[in-house]
This record gives sequence, C-alpha cells and structure tokens, in this order.
Amino acid sequence: MAGLMLKQYVLRHWSQLSQKFVPPLTPDSEKDQIKATLPLSLGDPSPFIRSATVRVYLINFSLDI
Repeated sequence: MAGLMLKQYVLRHWSQLSQKFVPPLTPDSEKDQIKATLPLSLGDPSPFIRSATVRVYLINFSLDI
C-alpha cells in the first residue's frame, strides 16, 4: 500500500510537467530524501515493494528531465 501511495504522490506532486500534477509541488529537500531512501527498498523481500520502488524510480526519472 505504501508503494502505491508513494507512486501516486510522485505523479501528483513531483513536477509541474506531470499530466496529473496537483499543487503543492514537492520541495527539493523532500525529493532528495525520497531519492536517498528508495534504494533501500530494492532489497526488500517483498516483490510488491520492489516493483513499486522501480515504478517510482521510472516516474521520478521521467519527470526530472
């Protein structure tokens, strides 16, 4: 559930370039914290967590161009 919520948060608040953007825009300091924490989730035993993490990475990189 947390992975889905993070994915939705990134889609809605990460960048004004997102088609699903809704204010407020995520501050850079919070983006940096999320980016720093995501790699830890790739080692999670749950395939659902790992999959959600990869999706957030892909969304993140596509919006940070």
